[in-house]
Amino acid sequence: MNFDLFCRRRVRSKYEAEMAELERSERLVTEKYNRTKAQLAEFEGENERMKVVLKQKEKEIHELKKVTFVTRWWKQPLHPPTCTS
Repeated sequence: MNFDLFCRRRVRSKYEAEMAELERSERLVTEKYNRTKAQLAEFEGENERMKVVLKQKEKEIHELKKVTFVTRWWKQPLHPPTCTS
């Protein structure tokens, strides 16, 4: 009977230790998940911000190309030079 009680206590002790380890492991995984989720949100926000910056730069480039085209067109001679020989 004492042996049976000893075995039950030993099994219970092992079970409790294993449960404590699993709970600790679960807590660590949950914390890592939450940190990763927060990082993802930061990266997504940065990605959206960079998309806006890219669109602004593309618009600037488009405007510069229009100005460059008009400037080149304006500087072209109205009549091409003629050869006189």
